[in-house]
Amino acid sequence: MKKTIVALTVAALAATSANAAVVYNQDGTKVEVSGQVRLLLDKSSTKYKYATPGFVDASTSKRVDLLNDSSRVDFSASQELGNGLSAFGFARVKFSDKNFGNAFELDQLYTGFKFDGVGKLSFGKQVTVADGLNASDYTYKLSGVNQVITNGNKVVSFKAENIANTGAHAGLSYVFDDSADKASENNRAVVLAAGYENNFDGLGVKFNTAYSHKKASKTHAEKAFLVASEVSYAGFSFGVDYSQAKATNEQSFSDAFLKTEAVGGVAKVDFFAGKVRALEIGAKYQINDDAKVYGVYKNVKYSNLVAEASAPLSAGSPVVRGPVNGSAKSAKLSGFALGAGYNLHKNVETFVELGREVLKYDAIKQTDSKAHVGLRVHF
Repeated sequence: MKKTIVALTVAALAATSANAAVVYNQDGTKVEVSGQVRLLLDKSSTKYKYATPGFVDASTSKRVDLLNDSSRVDFSASQELGNGLSAFGFARVKFSDKNFGNAFELDQLYTGFKFDGVGKLSFGKQVTVADGLNASDYTYKLSGVNQVITNGNKVVSFKAENIANTGAHAGLSYVFDDSADKASENNRAVVLAAGYENNFDGLGVKFNTAYSHKKASKTHAEKAFLVASEVSYAGFSFGVDYSQAKATNEQSFSDAFLKTEAVGGVAKVDFFAGKVRALEIGAKYQINDDAKVYGVYKNVKYSNLVAEASAPLSAGSPVVRGPVNGSAKSAKLSGFALGAGYNLHKNVETFVELGREVLKYDAIKQTDSKAHVGLRVHF
């Protein structure tokens, strides 16, 4: 049986697009510029249903809007050092204002060394080794359940690709706290990842796993893992991702998964989870080199809940925070997305996507609906 090794790609790790413009290439030094212009037509709405006294059903529906979808410019440089060793650098600048303002964001900035046959060592603002490991994330905008840390402002990473020509990969990232002050909150983290990808006479298989441990403070840690697998054959692909995250010592994650508004004197309440379990299943059919259709379903459970309540601002009441007790100790989210993509040219992508997510918690039901038409031009 003929065996073809499919080398894994490290996202943005000194890699540039196939159509990158080479602006300098001499004496082992190479400088390239590439990028993407991303535009998005967006139509979204959110509906709230409450069975709790004092809260009223509500909905927010927006007109169709034209948005900048994180357009970016990439700069990469490499220098051959001899004996299979080279140095590289990468910078990515994003146009971060979705309404086409003048805001810019330094999304990535790192440098490092590449050792032929061994791997890559990099330092700076970059993705971790857990980035890009999802197997079921076939949409452009509406899927993804990975709870593992995938980026940081100060990251050191090492990743080995296609180890001993087997299709296996492994890596380690260390994320520094943004502040070196010992008195500040400690947000250091370690990220581990490994996986395997290969193709056997047209049958593609992929398996990835990742784990992260973040020390948020002296008494609070956050742990997460991801398991992802995919099988593909004759244009069909089927992927499954499962990811879980947990905060220790009855703490919660910093981002609220559900927010309610104060109505008629009733307190405004935000809900935070101390544990998240997420499953996503996706399928894709590559019709030809330019066209594809895909669908994704996901199910997420939030537990170990913490509620943060405050009265309307006019009342001047302080914020009250505490664990949720009683029967309403968890919340569930389910959602789906359907889409199609078509390449007008190797450098021009278009796509259409529809998605809906329903979040249920106790007497609260929140429904988010989205429709997207996207255009991406690579240069």
